[in-house]
Amino acid sequence: MNILHTIEMDGRKKEEVIGQIKDKALCYVPEWKFDEEFPDGGTALAYVYADMLSKTIQKFNKVALKNQIAFLNALDASLLPAVPATGYTVFSLVNNEVPGTIVSAGTILTGQTDDSVVQSASFETKEDVYVTPAEIECIYQTGRQQDYIGKIYDKNHQVEEIVLFGFHQTNLQYHEFHFCHEEAFAIKGNAWISVEFLKRDSYNISTEILEQLVKKEQVVFEYLSEEGYCEFSGIQLKESSICFLKGELQPKFKKAEIEGKEGCWIRCRVKQIDSVKFLEFDNFYIKVKGIAILPDSIYANGTEGTRRYFPFGERLSNYSEWYLSSEEVLCKKGAEVELAFQINFVKIPLDYNVENDPIKWEWIMKKSDFERDPEYDITIEEVIWEYYNGLGWRRLFEDSRYSDIFSVQNDSPYRKVKFTCPLDIQPILVNSSESLFIRARVVKVNNFLKMKGSYVSPVLESTSFSYEYTARKCNPTYLISKNNLDVRAGTYKKLLSEGAFQPFQSLSENNQMLYMGFQTAPVGEPIKMLVLLKDCIERSYSNLFWEYYNGHGWKSLNIIDETENLSKSGIINFIGNKDFKKLKLFGRELYWIRICDGNGYYGSQNGIQGLPRLSGIYLNATKIEHVEKKAEEYFMMESFQESRKFALTGNHIIDIQVYVNEINSLSNLDEKSLRKEGRFAPVYDESGMLTEAWVKWICVPDFVLSSQEDRHFIIDKNEGYIVFGNGRQGRIPSISRRKNIRVSYSCGGGNYANVPAGGVKKINQSIGYINKVFNPEALTGGADMEALEGAIKRSTAVIRHQNRAITIRDYEELTLAASRNVKKVKCFSGCDGSGDKLSGAITLVVLQSDYQNSKSLFHVLKKDLLAFLKDKVNDNLLLMKKLFIVEPVFVKLNVKVEIVVGSLQNLYQVKKMVSDRLNQFIDPMTGNFHGNGWSIGSLPNTIQIQNAINTIPGVLYIRKVFISAFVHKNTGLGEVQYEEIQQNKYSLPVSGEHEIEMMIEEG
Repeated sequence: MNILHTIEMDGRKKEEVIGQIKDKALCYVPEWKFDEEFPDGGTALAYVYADMLSKTIQKFNKVALKNQIAFLNALDASLLPAVPATGYTVFSLVNNEVPGTIVSAGTILTGQTDDSVVQSASFETKEDVYVTPAEIECIYQTGRQQDYIGKIYDKNHQVEEIVLFGFHQTNLQYHEFHFCHEEAFAIKGNAWISVEFLKRDSYNISTEILEQLVKKEQVVFEYLSEEGYCEFSGIQLKESSICFLKGELQPKFKKAEIEGKEGCWIRCRVKQIDSVKFLEFDNFYIKVKGIAILPDSIYANGTEGTRRYFPFGERLSNYSEWYLSSEEVLCKKGAEVELAFQINFVKIPLDYNVENDPIKWEWIMKKSDFERDPEYDITIEEVIWEYYNGLGWRRLFEDSRYSDIFSVQNDSPYRKVKFTCPLDIQPILVNSSESLFIRARVVKVNNFLKMKGSYVSPVLESTSFSYEYTARKCNPTYLISKNNLDVRAGTYKKLLSEGAFQPFQSLSENNQMLYMGFQTAPVGEPIKMLVLLKDCIERSYSNLFWEYYNGHGWKSLNIIDETENLSKSGIINFIGNKDFKKLKLFGRELYWIRICDGNGYYGSQNGIQGLPRLSGIYLNATKIEHVEKKAEEYFMMESFQESRKFALTGNHIIDIQVYVNEINSLSNLDEKSLRKEGRFAPVYDESGMLTEAWVKWICVPDFVLSSQEDRHFIIDKNEGYIVFGNGRQGRIPSISRRKNIRVSYSCGGGNYANVPAGGVKKINQSIGYINKVFNPEALTGGADMEALEGAIKRSTAVIRHQNRAITIRDYEELTLAASRNVKKVKCFSGCDGSGDKLSGAITLVVLQSDYQNSKSLFHVLKKDLLAFLKDKVNDNLLLMKKLFIVEPVFVKLNVKVEIVVGSLQNLYQVKKMVSDRLNQFIDPMTGNFHGNGWSIGSLPNTIQIQNAINTIPGVLYIRKVFISAFVHKNTGLGEVQYEEIQQNKYSLPVSGEHEIEMMIEEG
């Protein structure tokens, strides 16, 4: 209801007066006709009279209002001045290689509104800020208890929300131990691999730790294959060794490069760090055992061998060669290798040659001429075993071992050759295959020169290798430990020379931590970091410690924290920290600042429910205010005049300082006192003589309490003039023949200066290497001069409550009077800020004007309200902390509605009108049926929504309406039961996303 039209003593309008004239004319002068179409002189006179009377009635109806205004003026009531918009701005440099620079307080910036009529507004920085080239590269969160590392911020990947201490991001923590051996782990078929960890002086690792390592639910051992990492088919603990079985059907090991080292790799992946975090060793041995491994290739006297083959051919001869290759087996340098095969012998007759027949055939021969030579078995008597060492073929044995392995005198059908794999064996090209080979070469054949007989040639089958590391202890060649996103890698000898090796490490800090990394050290003063929170929740119970790394450890960071432990948006100042040093954390070598949850608050239930949610975090930020600094103005007190008024050129004054030159009237005692108070500004000439004595006068709201000696003045901020005292209440400035009054002031204020995010983007002067300025959040709080209606309502309320809050209405009216940023307020007694019952408590639920853009700055409004109410409420309410000021519980309403229309025509327009109507109707400030919005604690129901859209042209009827409600929870926006949220006394609706289904019913 408009207060300016509430009192109407006479409601007649001009038309009603004319109607009364018509009626009376019929009674008093029936012979005269009131003809509006063809008026005569009497009709014209009646119109003039009706017009004059209606205007008189209008003035008469304003008498009560004028009297009310006169009464309030007599009480010195006035319109509240315009309020300047405030906010934050961020500066940035050309790049991070240029030096930082200072932006001084008072630097002027310019911003533009996004209205249809573009207006520019000037803003002034309120504090100095050192613009550093440092940038926040990343933010990590850690939790030792949860074994958690999460990257919650990355400069290159912007997000809408940063949740601190919440464990919402993917856990990047993992614990892996990789070890490789280029030869021992070159495995294709089945094999047993055993590893043994030893402490110093060959002490075994405790059985408890080893038992944890073989539990698959805690630790997984895998090897790298062509198909990726494969888990071993079996694992068991044998005495002090852990044994793995690689199955025959599993893919072979793959030689790959990890962290710059090529080899065959085994990975130990830990699922639960607590079980193995104490594992450390001084020695680490590996053993491998493989059996029944088929050769890669067999070359028997120049031909490739098959399943059954003659190793030296069918016809034996000296220097025949038998080659066998196996990359898997023969690369195991130092291992004990066994070559096994099944042997049979086949007799192959010598070819008969007449020319070589010893019998000389004649036509007539003697009996003695027919004597024949006996037949002989031609067999292998001796072979030598050899391998290639890169220079030539060398004996595999220094003695004659296994030289007679092909002897026919040995009746065994299964024969074996055992040898130690040479340390200097090298690959060689044999036929078309380059590989690691051993060979057997025939050096002596029995009866080789006999002409008659048979070759007793060996035939082999089931040829296979086996190997095992027995006498020689084998160490892995390279170790890699991956913990906490960091990698420790090196050769076995290097890492073990540094002391006991700990493959698995947990986080070092017990408390939850946040780590902020910088590529450039954030040094210089004053460095300011702006933290913008999405909410404003009291977090006074949290205890956050800020530290930085200085090369020797973590040192306390000197800060001034406006956010009060991340309870509200504000600036955190870094002061006097110059010895930053780089540290490699999470795989990144940066300068680090960390925040420690000192008392574990964010691990408690209360902390989890109130996690800080950031909309942004910015370095090089400072406060700005909508201020236009005016040039100094001078006035002259020409004559001794009471209550002298001086008009300034500007109005809507924000700040003012008035100095009076009292060079001719200032006493020594006054000068001493004023110097002590900091209100004396002398001016001296070149000889050191005092030429001007400027004294700062004090601005007061009125002269009621001013004495005749008080240097006081009052100001009308709206109209822009100052008034001095009358000599009895407030001193009169001394008379002067030159200008002896100096006024410095700034103007500002107005709703137009609530510039949207990004609107402030111009610096009115060139400063160092700064190339950009912007406001990350919309500026808020700007308000025009108070309207007459609001001033009357506020002043009338003051008369009623006398600036003391007693009733619920008093609390609400005082809250509205405290700030024009308060749009609505509702007072609840006997409950706390959460809505729970609390005896003696008062809760003020406040809706700010720019609630959509200023949610993170609600703490500023709350602070202003508390300051205003401090001396107006019961002291016990403040001492016992039972006065709560909170925002409404904003309930996002998503409406699904099924609408039936009569035709396809204008279907899109009807749908758009329904959507617009829903958004307008649910709006908390301008919604509802009368456009006054929704009162705090009330939500629209389905009937109201149905009635709101039923009147839209084109809508036949509404088939169904369904409302979904969402509120902000700890984990983000979450759905709630609509019936339950309607019971929340602090609730207030906001429009969400609506689903409109259109159906056509032609009739």
